[in-house]
Amino acid sequence: MLEFSNLIIKFKIMILALMVSVLLTLSLIFASNILSNKNLNSLVINMGINDVKMHSKLIGTWLAERKGDLETYANTHIL
Repeated sequence: MLEFSNLIIKFKIMILALMVSVLLTLSLIFASNILSNKNLNSLVINMGINDVKMHSKLIGTWLAERKGDLETYANTHIL
């Protein structure tokens, strides 16, 4: 009977160690998922803001060129 009880105790300890390792692994996966989602969201937002700034600068430059062209055409004399 003593041998059977030692086997049950060893089995329970092995199951406990397995459960602890599974729970630890799942918690690490969950935490890394949350952190990567936050980093990805902030990266997308920052890249979007930079993209908007770049396009607004490009459009501003284009409008300044068109304004200069219109001023040049307005100041020319018609023959």
